[in-house]
Amino acid sequence: MSLLGHLRSLSGHQLDTFIAPDLSRLKTCSAPEIPNPPNYPNSLHLNNMFRARYKEAALISIANAIRRTSFAITNYGAGRQYLLTYVESLPDQKISAYFQALSYFETCILHTYTAMLLFKEFFRGDEQLENYFRESTEEMLDFNNAIKHFDEDINNFKNDKNAKPLLNPIWITEDSIECLTRKHKPECGNLPAREKGSKCSLSFYDLAEKLKNLAEISKILSTKAPENTLAEQNGLN
Repeated sequence: MSLLGHLRSLSGHQLDTFIAPDLSRLKTCSAPEIPNPPNYPNSLHLNNMFRARYKEAALISIANAIRRTSFAITNYGAGRQYLLTYVESLPDQKISAYFQALSYFETCILHTYTAMLLFKEFFRGDEQLENYFRESTEEMLDFNNAIKHFDEDINNFKNDKNAKPLLNPIWITEDSIECLTRKHKPECGNLPAREKGSKCSLSFYDLAEKLKNLAEISKILSTKAPENTLAEQNGLN
């Protein structure tokens, strides 16, 4: 058995300092359960053959978004299961289960963000859906950047003697996933600008709701014939 796989000896300070921020407070899993979606990519192609008739560029974009949605939900479920394993094993410290959960949630976030970008482009011109996906991608942007640019944080720590080391690009609390932000000004006027180094939280409830919405849109686009207005706006023949 590996040392990180099964521990009982780390103090709260050691957990928070050397494993992950606030890990000593993580006692429960509040991530809602989400069922894995059906094979919507397959349904999309069958639907396109007999009903919807998407143009090639639109079909490629939608298929990519739907696949990303499926990957995001599958990884969310795996991350949730490992998080349950970790908290249910306490007071034993199954650190490897925590890191497995973290890895799956990282992958979930990357796929969720990319799926939202693709859907945002597809629904361009539909004010309600375009605004929803614009706001949702802005809410996820810090987490996407924290994961994708973690190499920059490593290099900054190496080159700056005053920089504080980051253990992971994201970490898990009892009700959310957190990260440190990078400075940027959001496109959405109702979202505040964020300063580099401030803490950003994404609740498990909000992440689950985003995934459910993506799944519902994937279902509609892959199994139903679109209305003419949607067809005209979003690249349908």
